[in-house]
Amino acid sequence: MVADYGADSVSLYRGIGDGTFVPAGSIVVGNNPRSVIVEDFNSDGKPDIATAVASDDTLVVLLSQGNFAFSAPLVIALGTGNFPLSVQAGDLNGDGKLDLACGRDGNLDVCVVLGDGQGGFGPVLSSTLGCIPEEVRLGDLNGDSKLDVVATSWMDARLIRRCRLRA
Repeated sequence: MVADYGADSVSLYRGIGDGTFVPAGSIVVGNNPRSVIVEDFNSDGKPDIATAVASDDTLVVLLSQGNFAFSAPLVIALGTGNFPLSVQAGDLNGDGKLDLACGRDGNLDVCVVLGDGQGGFGPVLSSTLGCIPEEVRLGDLNGDSKLDVVATSWMDARLIRRCRLRA
């Protein structure tokens, strides 16, 4: 899967099983997708897609129908001028459902949208970082069984750690 920045789509590739891939089509998601992830957002056992669409200031979720077919895009508006750069998924509020975390250039923050476990998402929440979060990753960095957010910023040449980003 490739976010086709400079275009309007996400390209899909089917694994052959020998380490190689063949094109399996593309899906229009919006203007300049920057980051793409694969997770099961509606708990049906099929891999779904989420992508940060920079120039449209949105996250787009595509729920799998199986065999490289997807539902109509669920568009999550992030506010005008926010330019989302990177998206990650994890259970950020401890309810057992996947949520989305996204670094936003325009707000110098990481935003969170809480998932409902059925492919839907709630309102946008945010935590200010004070620099451009180019890449965002999730992990339990301090051993408290809660996901933390790590963001890199090429503008500030530093690593930012936001422990226990709460929704």
